[in-house]
Amino acid sequence: MKPITTVSWAALALLAIAPLLLFLEIRLAGREAVGQTLPLVGVSLALWLTVVSEAFTLGAINEDKVQLQLKVMMLCKSLRFLLAAVLLIAYAVISDGDARLFAVNLIVCYLAVTAVLTIGYTRRNKQLKTNKPDKA
Repeated sequence: MKPITTVSWAALALLAIAPLLLFLEIRLAGREAVGQTLPLVGVSLALWLTVVSEAFTLGAINEDKVQLQLKVMMLCKSLRFLLAAVLLIAYAVISDGDARLFAVNLIVCYLAVTAVLTIGYTRRNKQLKTNKPDKA
């Protein structure tokens, strides 16, 4: 049985967080929060697509090139942050209402994906270090 990949963990995190966020927002903000369903799905999909692209990019890099993998991971994190900022600004401009609920959704989803990817990257590097034979 193949272990669950980082992409799968990120998808599971987003699938678990989105309904919880929506439930909490409906309890706290009332019917206004129902309008956040589609934007929440859009944010989750956009962040998950960045996870998939990062996984394919890191998978294409040779395992011996740890420094290059780190640079690519940091570049992907920066691009994901830029995407989150652009999504927040675009939503604030397009929507007539308050963007606070959207901002909360975006921040929580962004932090969840970043945490999952950081944990996955750290585990992968530890595993590579323990499986690497010593050069004596």
